[in-house]
Amino acid sequence: MSQKEKDKGSPIWLTIYSDLMTNLMLFFLMLYGITRLSVDVKATILDAIARQFQSPEKRKIVIESFKKTAQMMKTFSAQIAKNPAIESILEEPGYYKILLKAPVLFESNSASLSPSSKPLLRELAKFLREIPNKVEIAGHTDNVPVVRGKWKSNFELSLARAESVRKFLVAQGLDEKRFCIAGYGDKRPLLPNDSPVNRLKNRRIEVFILK
Repeated sequence: MSQKEKDKGSPIWLTIYSDLMTNLMLFFLMLYGITRLSVDVKATILDAIARQFQSPEKRKIVIESFKKTAQMMKTFSAQIAKNPAIESILEEPGYYKILLKAPVLFESNSASLSPSSKPLLRELAKFLREIPNKVEIAGHTDNVPVVRGKWKSNFELSLARAESVRKFLVAQGLDEKRFCIAGYGDKRPLLPNDSPVNRLKNRRIEVFILK
């Protein structure tokens, strides 16, 4: 490349393209951030976005959808006592956390559902049929290193446990597109991993209903 060509710098189309890609990335990062906020804050932000597009109809639909979800969860939370699988539902920014009356447990170094967990998950499926929300299934392990089997780490094992639960719920007639899975390995223990009983409780599944 000659000195004259170097002095010209980047062509104008490349600069415009780079700016466009940067703005798109920031836009999608903003949308992702919105999904983790509370219903009230989320509605306020989306209301502001809709105003920019001068679309009162769209703004009304967005706000009403979030209000409907919040009301549905309040209604179902009041009916929890009727479901033998669910202890309670906690509302957090961006999601509702389901607390099961009995944990979904696994044997050490295994992603196979225990027989005692299956009736619990069938009851959970009945509850999930009544709501339209996306569901995240999070798998956890104890701190015992994986030394054999098909998984290379506790992170992979925790993902496999979440996937086992997802497959079981889908087999109960739920739409597989509603589910996403996450694995946290041994990074989020309920209890110190200092006894067989505590380690058993840390090998668990948590269920989140996304707002």
